[in-house]
Amino acid sequence: MLQGIKKGAYNAIIVSPEQLFTDSAGATPRLLSLIHKSQSFVRSIKHLFIDEGHELFFSGIDRHGISAFRPSYGELDKIIPKLPNKTTIHVLSATFPPHVRQVVKTKLLGSRETTCIQLPLNRRNIVYTTRIIDDLGNYKNLSFLIPLGNPDSRPSGVIIFFESSVRADDASSYLNNSFRTLHPMHKTKRIAASYHAGLSQTCLTRVFQQFCGSNPSEERIDILCATSCGATV
Repeated sequence: MLQGIKKGAYNAIIVSPEQLFTDSAGATPRLLSLIHKSQSFVRSIKHLFIDEGHELFFSGIDRHGISAFRPSYGELDKIIPKLPNKTTIHVLSATFPPHVRQVVKTKLLGSRETTCIQLPLNRRNIVYTTRIIDDLGNYKNLSFLIPLGNPDSRPSGVIIFFESSVRADDASSYLNNSFRTLHPMHKTKRIAASYHAGLSQTCLTRVFQQFCGSNPSEERIDILCATSCGATV
């Protein structure tokens, strides 16, 4: 594979951001080593596509006193000066509110000339609705997810994103406690679970399986209260 990359045998190379930086143990990925050693390879890079570009903001930088979940996203600006001036940088995302786009543009692209292409997210099988929430700490705003009648009529496959793991945990607790209060016969049941970087990989895997229903012997989780790491679910 590496020899093929060196020889330009591939039109596209798909890598994670971590492959572009030395890790915490001091190990240098082979692709980064190739960038350092081969100017002919670097000159052959015509385009750099950064998918899920919003992760630079949500996972790549320290926020709310919490260390970056994937710091390599926040260091992508360091790799761009190594590329030819004619290399076109493409940043792709379906989650680009203005404040996130501005941080990404300032940190990643600097003074480069930029063009923003914004397309609608409308799809035939998707319906959009908006609920105005004045207080993010008032989890009663999520009560519409809790069935008043038949407890089995609750929605499934729901992911709610939060900017902090604390809010995700609190929302999960609120949903579970409210469900049990309305339906005492299910006092040990969970309908929601947290999903964030503060949990162990074992816990995340189990919650993911419960959410997907891939393990019939496990209870079903209908709602994930997630931080940005839930974007890969």
